[in-house]
Amino acid sequence: MPSLRPRQVWRGAFLSAPRSIDPLTTQGDAAALMRSPNDLTHRLCELAIRAVNEFGAQAVIVGGGPLGRVARSLRDTLSVTVIEPIPEAVCYIGQVLGVPSFP
Repeated sequence: MPSLRPRQVWRGAFLSAPRSIDPLTTQGDAAALMRSPNDLTHRLCELAIRAVNEFGAQAVIVGGGPLGRVARSLRDTLSVTVIEPIPEAVCYIGQVLGVPSFP
């Protein structure tokens, strides 16, 4: 396996048990929340702020798929690193396979 030099954001994603927290999730009807992009962004922002303020999170991971758009918008709002797992996974696999960096 080639030697990897993970992107900086990955350092925040691999935490030992004493430094990690359980996932925080929204409450209520997930389907209804997904139909309202503004509500979804607001609720996920609240969760991220809670993770930072209550648990001392230095980074947040926002799930893939349709949540990717929300993750990108949260980057401008939050004071911590926001990790999008799908693009980060693709970059990581690219490194493993020796594929040149993606933008």
